[in-house]
Amino acid sequence: MTDWDTNSSPFAPMIGTNYILSAAELNRLKAMLVHPVNKLASLELEIGHAQATLDALLHEKQRVKSYVDAHRVLLSPVRQIPPETLAEIFVQCLPSDPPYGLRDLAKAPLLLTTICKDWRHIALTTPRLWKSLHIHLPAHLSAEACAKRVQGVIAWLERSGSSPLSISLHGMSHYPDTAPNQENLLRSVMKFSHRFENTDLSLPSSALSIFGELAPPTFPILASLRLRDLGVDNRVRGGRFTISRASQEHAAAANFALLGLLFPRMPGLHALSLQLSFGANKNPLLPCNWKHLTSLDLSSPMHPDQALDILAQVPQMCTLALTIEIYPDIPHWKEKATAYLNNLSKLRLSLTPTQSVLLESDFLFVFGCKLHCPALQSFSVSCPTLIVISKLIFVSLPLDMLEELELEIITTPEVLTECLSLIPNLTSFKFTDCAYRPQATHPIQDSHIASLTSSPSNPIPCWPRLERIQILSVNPRMHATQDAGSDSLTPAALTRFLDSRTQSPLKTCHILFRAQPSFSQMELDILRSLERNGLSLRFSYLVNSRDEQPEHDLPDMGLAPIPHTRIHGTKQISL
Repeated sequence: MTDWDTNSSPFAPMIGTNYILSAAELNRLKAMLVHPVNKLASLELEIGHAQATLDALLHEKQRVKSYVDAHRVLLSPVRQIPPETLAEIFVQCLPSDPPYGLRDLAKAPLLLTTICKDWRHIALTTPRLWKSLHIHLPAHLSAEACAKRVQGVIAWLERSGSSPLSISLHGMSHYPDTAPNQENLLRSVMKFSHRFENTDLSLPSSALSIFGELAPPTFPILASLRLRDLGVDNRVRGGRFTISRASQEHAAAANFALLGLLFPRMPGLHALSLQLSFGANKNPLLPCNWKHLTSLDLSSPMHPDQALDILAQVPQMCTLALTIEIYPDIPHWKEKATAYLNNLSKLRLSLTPTQSVLLESDFLFVFGCKLHCPALQSFSVSCPTLIVISKLIFVSLPLDMLEELELEIITTPEVLTECLSLIPNLTSFKFTDCAYRPQATHPIQDSHIASLTSSPSNPIPCWPRLERIQILSVNPRMHATQDAGSDSLTPAALTRFLDSRTQSPLKTCHILFRAQPSFSQMELDILRSLERNGLSLRFSYLVNSRDEQPEHDLPDMGLAPIPHTRIHGTKQISL
């Protein structure tokens, strides 16, 4: 027997059965297995010899491979790159979001100093890698730890050589013990003020005043300035640390004086963002090169008179954000001249009503008529108060050209129906429902989504160029015992809309429901298929949670506001 096939064995019928061999059969089987057992032993011996030879060959192979690899590294193309070219590659590795360098070893430029000695040297001697920095000073930082951080900041900025600097400072406002740390940091950073190109300061008014005191006679190349009084920011967010009216007025006077001191020293300013309190009778229209500004963000509420006075001074404006007080009647300011903003492409308005009434007056219509902005492409309006906006308030703007619309308001389904028909070229729509009433009807309903859904009965849906849609339901005063209310937008209508847009430009859809939606298995299958084909989907719903967030000392703290989802709690839906 040489083929070792069990089917040709004389005992083949017994193999795999419970058959019990007789004594004669046992003897015959033992005799038959002598040759196979010897053959098996012979094969095992040969395999042992072959394995020993193979092990020796593998060992020798590893030695040769290590030898080759050690020398092949010298042939690596990256070693042939000149240091100046490698430095340019390093610069391209800098993250664009956030726009400031971070003290984070997991990100460039610090990451590049950890690879090898040569890369570290190139990174440390490339000034453009160190020309931007975000610095966060947490409240719990000791004086010793602050001193070390200041030393690190100085070393970072010194590496920037003579490059223009982008600096972001973020401190804490509600602990008096932080003042010395903030002053020490400001004094150290101001040594480089002649190279400030972009400056972002989020500090309490006391620290901002120190910044003004330390300011040089001129900021020769400063192009962008953002000042944020964290005391104002804390009050806006309903912080735990209240500030008396007297303190507020004192801070307002200090801020007003600060701007009067700084503006004349900034001849090249093009972008200005202020989140400061100016008090009841202060106008931020101080000596400044207003006519050269291309970006302006004023977060402090102002009278329409003030807003129009400022807009008359900024003909080159491209990006504009204002917080305006609104009134149930239209006073004499309607006689103001029209502001011609031919380059304005992005407009963001925050409305602060002076009375809790339905916003049905022609206030914003008249205000919009005072703005001539034919190039407007992005418009945002927010009114996070009890005011219900019951009619479309921005019809005076050039809606045909509008591509991005963001609404953070309490409104009605009828208003959104108007939006669908009046803005044909929209590519991005973001709606945040700020209804304070738990049982309020959601303004976005199935009928709106049906208007966006391509179907035989609706072959040309509204917003055919839509790429991004985001609908958020936020109840700012919802407590754990309250019901967030129900959604008028059903999973079925949403799924039909998304499925109908497979051949359209739609790229992302983010929906935050008031309550947990119930998708059928068929709907989930459709949504999963859309995700596999590249559509970015994110569905979540509100949960009753207002847990305090622990204070962190992360490198990017202070660069972005706390999102609604962190404040009120959400749970993401797994598709």
